[in-house]
Amino acid sequence: MNRLLTLLALLTGPVLAENTHTVPMGPWELHWSAFTGDTLSPEMARNYGITRSGRNAVLNVSVLESAGQRKPVQASISGTATNLVGQTTQLQFKKVEETGAIYYLAEWTVAPEENVRIQLKVRPEGAMQDFNVKFRQKFYPDHRNR
Repeated sequence: MNRLLTLLALLTGPVLAENTHTVPMGPWELHWSAFTGDTLSPEMARNYGITRSGRNAVLNVSVLESAGQRKPVQASISGTATNLVGQTTQLQFKKVEETGAIYYLAEWTVAPEENVRIQLKVRPEGAMQDFNVKFRQKFYPDHRNR
């Protein structure tokens, strides 16, 4: 868990506190953060293959056991991002594994200050069912990087 929070802090910097969320899913919990690519340092964007742009939304998702040591769990994750005018993007997640952490990253294009409805279907390894997770996120470019 500490490794995941460290990664989120490195990826998102000052936006971590406002953009990290937890969703309970039975014996698991889904952690997610969403931000624009321009909030990343050039080195972090390069290391994770993320486009560094205020028009690039990034969704970072991880699944952890909700009890005990809260170990990371592999999961099957798919989803969509839909803006307010109904344009839908299929999210393509790439799995990243590091020592003590498993997370999934998806990127897509957004307009500045766009409000997006995100719908995920998540099946943690060992689960007998999918969990549907829905949330909204407004994406703000990081004007400090201009």
